[in-house]
Amino acid sequence: MEILALSPSMPARRGSLYRSGDRREDHHYLYDFGDSWDHVIKLEKWFDNTTKEGLPFLLEAAGRCPAENVGGAYAEYLDPISDPTHPDNEHMRL
Repeated sequence: MEILALSPSMPARRGSLYRSGDRREDHHYLYDFGDSWDHVIKLEKWFDNTTKEGLPFLLEAAGRCPAENVGGAYAEYLDPISDPTHPDNEHMRL
């Protein structure tokens, strides 16, 4: 299993997911180096007739992405934003 860790200054679109050459491999993408948001990318099937750019597309996802710079306490963030009567609801939704 390969860990894809792009430089923070390198745009993700410039990184190569399949450096190892094994198209069946699962890959981990570390999104936020400070909070360690680890995404598992699983290639289920390879199509040779892709778009001219050869870009992958998303078939399914679970959950929603966290707000930017929410920190490692994501569960503590979800409670106030999902409850309109919570004292921190308005502040956290900004």
